[in-house]
Amino acid sequence: TLLAFTQEIRVSANYAGFQGATWEYDGVDWTLESPAASPPALADAAMAFDANRGHILLYGGESNDSTEGTATWDYDGGTWTKLTPAANPGIRQGARMAYDAKNNYVVLAGGGDNHVWTWNGSAWTDRGAQTALVNSGYDAVALAFDPTRQAMVAWEGTGTNTYEWNGSTFTTIA
Repeated sequence: TLLAFTQEIRVSANYAGFQGATWEYDGVDWTLESPAASPPALADAAMAFDANRGHILLYGGESNDSTEGTATWDYDGGTWTKLTPAANPGIRQGARMAYDAKNNYVVLAGGGDNHVWTWNGSAWTDRGAQTALVNSGYDAVALAFDPTRQAMVAWEGTGTNTYEWNGSTFTTIA
């Protein structure tokens, strides 16, 4: 189950993995939505709110037949749209994404290899291998943007390592 909050859509959207269901929460009740189009049932996908565009982004995951492991989906609060960017992060299962408000893009890490990718609303960019994130090929990475420090922070999950993104590289901060 994936969860992302959007102020523009005024709901929290929950994409229920292998159920292939989209739920929205209005602060009181959860409602099962019936979008005209939806991603297939997926497990271990990554999802984040893209504040620059006011949409929710879903990437990767594992479908029953493994054909959707490289798909990028966009949710505008009414329907899901499968996007077709020229490049993508490749098969990712268990990756994490979060919106970087300082750099105005979504950051994707983990779930395949130690490359970090960013989404600018229309294209994925490979920011290269991040040797600081030694275990980022696994699904143990957690990402969040710290608005006070204006920094994307990653925690490896397999130890006590904490990292900070400067727009091109993760460096160890704790």
